[in-house]
Amino acid sequence: MLDAEIDGQRSLVAHVVPGTGLDPGTAAGQLDAFLARGLPRPMLPAAYAFRSAFPLTSSGKTDRRRLGIEQAVLRMPFSGPDPDPEPESDVDPDRHGLVAAQVRRGVRRVLGQTPAPDTDLFSLGLDSLSAILLRRALQDALRCELDQEDIFKYPTENALTRRVVSILEREGEGL
Repeated sequence: MLDAEIDGQRSLVAHVVPGTGLDPGTAAGQLDAFLARGLPRPMLPAAYAFRSAFPLTSSGKTDRRRLGIEQAVLRMPFSGPDPDPEPESDVDPDRHGLVAAQVRRGVRRVLGQTPAPDTDLFSLGLDSLSAILLRRALQDALRCELDQEDIFKYPTENALTRRVVSILEREGEGL
């Protein structure tokens, strides 16, 4: 694995020479699912660079300088829906909107960009350190106790908003 620039962001890219039995059309999703069983989300590759062979040095080692992504078939893993979507039917729309605005501001401050509400924040560069910063920003802005694991379990703005709203309602606090 090496870091590379994808769409202006430094990202982790796994270089793979697929073996038999690995379908190139679904390989990124299969690899992502396999790696997710043992790695935390921020350590998963943002993309997979599929190649026919690794470039080698004269001594037979992988030549990392020639291991650019421009010669490889780049595939992004599938980013599915939020893991535990919480229903919004019983949620006060005003509270939900205020929380959503604060989550959006926190994400913009930490990541320097405003993604679509269902975009996985870790795919945009959120890592364990910036997840801590995001948690602190949300706790300060919303005056609620947010567990660090919530950032990892609810990795999109929409999912995080629903989680914060449920915490605020459980704590019986307003904004």
